[in-house]
Amino acid sequence: RFLIHACRRWAARKPLQALVLWLGLLVLGGAAHAAPSLELQKTLQPVSPTAIRTGVVFAYRLTWKCAGAVSPQDDCQGMKIVDPLPPYVELVTPPALNSPLVGINTTTDGSGNQTVTLSFEPNVAAGSTGTITLEARYKPGATPDGVTSNNVATISVTNPGVPAVNSNPVTTTSVVDT
Repeated sequence: RFLIHACRRWAARKPLQALVLWLGLLVLGGAAHAAPSLELQKTLQPVSPTAIRTGVVFAYRLTWKCAGAVSPQDDCQGMKIVDPLPPYVELVTPPALNSPLVGINTTTDGSGNQTVTLSFEPNVAAGSTGTITLEARYKPGATPDGVTSNNVATISVTNPGVPAVNSNPVTTTSVVDT
């Protein structure tokens, strides 16, 4: 009771400061929090060699993070990862659907290039991380020798004001047996 009475006396003596404090609490909902941030790291499995024979399966490993301080305010909403595979590279084995990963869609454009889209649960909890493996290969019989391929994936969310983030590039070179 004493605290409430003291706050009322302070507000009566300093009405402008009291109004600013009240508006700040109203806007922030009583607690400050930041929007989530996204992280995406891509590695080649096995890491070496980067010269890969056509038809031999290799893997892109995607390690993602929904970095946020408070759940549910900082959860990643509508999170997805889009990975346009380089020319001559095709998906061989899609990853298993394990929560929070709920969907995999592979599309092929008019040139035969594939794009893999990974969809997640509507809300991925702040602080969540995961690893997804995409098994791929250079198309046998269609890939020329010495093709250098750069692969970059992008992670995004539908949270307002949170920018999409690109992974680091992974570079490989095709080798055709003669």
